[in-house]
Amino acid sequence: MTKHFTKNILATFHKANPDILIDGIDWYERAKKSCKIIAKDTGLNIRVVVGVVAALSPNNKWSKNIIDAQNLCLSFINGGDLDQVKVSTYGAMKRKALEILEIAHTYKSSRRGGNKLNMQVMEILNGQKITAFYECIMGEDACCIDGHAKNIYYGKRYNLTDPKTNVTKKEFRVISEAYREATRVINEVHGTDYKAYHVQAITWTQWRIDHGIS
Repeated sequence: MTKHFTKNILATFHKANPDILIDGIDWYERAKKSCKIIAKDTGLNIRVVVGVVAALSPNNKWSKNIIDAQNLCLSFINGGDLDQVKVSTYGAMKRKALEILEIAHTYKSSRRGGNKLNMQVMEILNGQKITAFYECIMGEDACCIDGHAKNIYYGKRYNLTDPKTNVTKKEFRVISEAYREATRVINEVHGTDYKAYHVQAITWTQWRIDHGIS
């Protein structure tokens, strides 16, 4: 059954023109560069900044996601009232972001922390989607399965407010593996060296174009 649905991922991927391919390949790298700018401006560890971004990502457009993270990080290091910083996601997600910022005092330098900090951030994030998003931005070979990725997998479009786009733990695992399988097929056929998160980003971009999603 998974192989059948993998075909849906491949079908969306093969619609992508060269510009979309380049955009998808570079998406997470560009996201990390944006996080590096925040880290440089605030003196915060890059893992802390990416963790804050990931925590604030649910139901949040990327353009607003990165601004929310920047505002929260700047307010934190300037001693501002963090309760007054508005974010476009759930209160529980903001609390996770604040919890990640609280451990920043221990890792002031972007060159400190390593695996220990990495584990702490992921423990706070906890959720499968936001943890994978964090890992993808950090350059790990993960795959972020959200409502769009689930729609692509099944080849059916549901609005992200529809419960049908919720991803269970089992679905996350199965769909992730389908993206990895699609990536293996693409690399074998085209002689490329894509990671699963590249294919996820490319298909996400193409799907949004196909369905007029801003």
